[in-house]
Amino acid sequence: MISHANDDSIRKLWTVVRGELIGLEASIVGSTHEGFVGMKGTVVDETLNTLVIQTPEGDRTIPKTGSTFSFRVGGEDHVILGRTIRYRPEDRPKKIMIKKVRADAYARKRSEEEGEDTQA
Repeated sequence: MISHANDDSIRKLWTVVRGELIGLEASIVGSTHEGFVGMKGTVVDETLNTLVIQTPEGDRTIPKTGSTFSFRVGGEDHVILGRTIRYRPEDRPKKIMIKKVRADAYARKRSEEEGEDTQA
């Protein structure tokens, strides 16, 4: 499990979501559409509502809302809720505040912990 419990990791996550996603290695770790989960590839395009990921099977358009992404940056995986990055790429740096990233990271972590409790 990837944890974002301290401020340093929250700040790194904030830097990732405000930056350029095109060119990053990405995987879908959660989605309301089960067929997307586990998909991996390189982000080749982005719109307000979607990411286009180039996979070995071809380009796949993934909705941001309802998906959870893992982006690999500097050898580290950063898990991000799609709703956190649901902005046009050019608007993301000025619209995403660290408070939103922190709240979403804690909500995701809480959700993961609850899932582990129900599986035990």
